[in-house]
Amino acid sequence: MPPKQKGHKRAREYEKPLSGLNVEELLGHEKRTKISPENAIPEFKQVLATTEDLQTIKFAMKQMVEIVYSNIKNSLGDSGYGRAIEAIRIMREEMTELEEPEIFNNFVRELKKDILGGKLNGERRDMWWKIRANRLGLIDKSLSPLSEVGEEEAKEVSLLINNLSILNSNIIRSS
Repeated sequence: MPPKQKGHKRAREYEKPLSGLNVEELLGHEKRTKISPENAIPEFKQVLATTEDLQTIKFAMKQMVEIVYSNIKNSLGDSGYGRAIEAIRIMREEMTELEEPEIFNNFVRELKKDILGGKLNGERRDMWWKIRANRLGLIDKSLSPLSEVGEEEAKEVSLLINNLSILNSNIIRSS
């Protein structure tokens, strides 16, 4: 059997109209590269649907990461968490479909460090609990064969937070 090809979604052919005309060109739509925070998810999907370039995919992910971080940092309580969770869910789905799990996994690892480190405008551990509750952790090998993350490592990422929370609550009680 030949090895599995990477990025089937990027290489797929789109339906062409019977007339053979390029509708996008006729309507004057250029390929979108900038994602606005107000309409992030549809624009992110549009960028990914119209590109085959890995650098463009990484650039779109970088913009979404900035939007997620902004939603978390600027959230009063957990008011911005819903938008962040939905963006993370879409990022996870798209990177799984594009067979680029490491891009998403690197983001999740970094987000976890920043949440635990208090780098997102204070205490934001509730956000991590929401990520866990929505099962938006690392993409492991069972979900994408191209992932280098095993099921055990994916579970450890979630459990590490749990263990730290238990430690912190024990420290607070003993004080």
